[in-house]
Amino acid sequence: MPGTNDFLSKPLIAVKDGKNCGIVTNMLFTDDMTAVTDILVFDQIESAYNIMPVDKIINMNGDAVTTDTADNLSPYDGKVFNPVNFDVFDVKGRHLGIVSEILFTKNYRVKSIVCRGESISPARLISHSDDTLVVKERAARKKQPEPAGAERSSSAKTADRPTAMITGSFLVGRRCDKNILNRFNEIIVRQGGAITPETVREAKLSGKLLELSMHAVK
Repeated sequence: MPGTNDFLSKPLIAVKDGKNCGIVTNMLFTDDMTAVTDILVFDQIESAYNIMPVDKIINMNGDAVTTDTADNLSPYDGKVFNPVNFDVFDVKGRHLGIVSEILFTKNYRVKSIVCRGESISPARLISHSDDTLVVKERAARKKQPEPAGAERSSSAKTADRPTAMITGSFLVGRRCDKNILNRFNEIIVRQGGAITPETVREAKLSGKLLELSMHAVK
């Protein structure tokens, strides 16, 4: 099942134009988190962001995301809504963790919000702000006994977990137009500072790679 990490940091190629349109830096969702609407693309030559509807994507499974023509892109200056790295709380105030991935179907309907290994259905979403999701409690489920000999290996269990595919290598050498902080309010990179491989590594560990990509300029 595809997810946000299958898109991020890949170039967008317009096949009819033979053009590299930039780097996919984010995905946008409907306010109720039921569907993906667009991808956000950073044009490295113009140092500008453009937006493209997901129904204009031809393929995203290779080393690049493809579309038929660059005319599918339009300038973007609006607000990005992507809850990756948001804190998640339930109605009883329990912190469920931080969103690490959004999984969706081939027709871009959101299937689950992945948080600390738990898959949260978008139907549980109650509200959100710029950095927090509030969800309903998970319905209690009866534990089904496993058949004899059905013990799964640790490697099989690990294979089920979503893995981040973001490399962030395209950010190295750019400068950041704002201070990027980790979750302890320590500075990862200062405004105007150059982004290094170490900066990218620290941003990934702190869940701030998306924010870093949004503020990386030439």
